[in-house]
Amino acid sequence: MGSACNRGDPPAGQVIAAVDGEEITRAELNEEARLRNLPVSRDMVLRDAVIRDLIDRKLLVRAARERGLHRSPRHLLTVRRLTEIDLAQQLLAAEQAGGDRLSDERLRQFIGENPHAFDGRVVLSVDRINIAAAVSDRVRKALAEARSVEEMAGLVAAAGLSADRRVETWDSAVMPAGILGQLDALQPGRSFAIVEGGSTVAGKVLSRTAQPVPEAQRLDLARAMIERQATERALQRILDQVRSSARIEYQPDFAPGAAPAPR
Repeated sequence: MGSACNRGDPPAGQVIAAVDGEEITRAELNEEARLRNLPVSRDMVLRDAVIRDLIDRKLLVRAARERGLHRSPRHLLTVRRLTEIDLAQQLLAAEQAGGDRLSDERLRQFIGENPHAFDGRVVLSVDRINIAAAVSDRVRKALAEARSVEEMAGLVAAAGLSADRRVETWDSAVMPAGILGQLDALQPGRSFAIVEGGSTVAGKVLSRTAQPVPEAQRLDLARAMIERQATERALQRILDQVRSSARIEYQPDFAPGAAPAPR
């Protein structure tokens, strides 16, 4: 291991540069390169550019500290947020470390089990209204029979519901299960109203395009999808464990489902 450099001595060992005595280490350079996905071990021009950026950042940070910005509420909240995100990500990574590598056979099995993401993948252009509430059967039926999205918007307004309207692209490979189950019925020009969880989505399909995944990309995509699902399961498992022993308290106005306090 290298040691810290003294004033007047050139940096050595693990210390690759110093800014008024503040060290920049090989580990810091490598982590910066990893986050930027830059091959600094093979490209000296890139390496020198990253080192220069690190030096410039140290100088800017020193200038900010001289102004007292490191004590500002905004900075402290940002540091707290980034620290929490990083620790949560590291916990997930540690939970999944050492997992078995997925075999090609398992990947092909997954592809066969999920045709909507591979051979049968379709992309829809949808003019939709998202209603942040589950509507009654009567309203849902009226939405599904509406002749236009404008008529749907009128029905939503008449019911006193808040909604957001936009044109979106829906990819069957990543669609929620509640919508995916009705995918075959979503044809161009067809009105729909789908209740999923605590919200409702209504609208019309503008276009429907078959986009099967090319053969050369299927195994990589299947691996990414399986790993993402494993991450989601691990996250839920950890949350279930820690929630069971946590004491969570709310100010009454901010409890789940509480009406906003009058201004």
